[in-house]
Amino acid sequence: MQKRQLFSNIQSSHRIPIRGAMPPCVRTGYENVLAHRVDEKFAYVAKGDGVIKEKGPKYVLISYNQDDLGEEMVEIGVTIASSKGSYFRHDIKCDREVGYKFKKGEVLVFNQAFFQRDVLCPTQVILCDKTYARVMLVESNDTFEDSSAVSMDFAKQLKSSVVKNVLSLWNATDNLRNMVKLNDEVDIDDSLVLIEDQAFSDAGVFQWK
Repeated sequence: MQKRQLFSNIQSSHRIPIRGAMPPCVRTGYENVLAHRVDEKFAYVAKGDGVIKEKGPKYVLISYNQDDLGEEMVEIGVTIASSKGSYFRHDIKCDREVGYKFKKGEVLVFNQAFFQRDVLCPTQVILCDKTYARVMLVESNDTFEDSSAVSMDFAKQLKSSVVKNVLSLWNATDNLRNMVKLNDEVDIDDSLVLIEDQAFSDAGVFQWK
């Protein structure tokens, strides 16, 4: 039993976002506190009273009433974060509009992969880091020893958006052809860009008809 408890500590130290994350069924109150303990990549808490002065697709400008706090710009939108060598997509959201007046301690920006607005306390967010499933005990080939089987619907809830980071170095003299554009849909094995060495630029190798 003690070894199992040690496993839980190790597994809890490394968490990635899943699409079907839900708030806890039983609340202790600490689900709201976590947003005040993490850095601004996960949640931004108002440092004083103020107003949302400006908002764009990639930022929100927060203006405080106190002169010593001044104004602060917070990044929102899609960001990429790394964890244990893998890269994951994070959607940072501000659900308040320009002109919204807030009080100190209100959560203004939060990571939708881990938090959602608390319906019981609209100025705060609640942690969503798990999902729930109905469990049925059945003896079959899928449940041999300590293995288990999940439905396709439940598997979709456990999906995560993983981003592969690849470093590519090009020479200043290289020609780039057929580069994909932003928001283009690509499939496995699709070429993202064709790199043409200047020495072969007149060889006709990259001539497309």
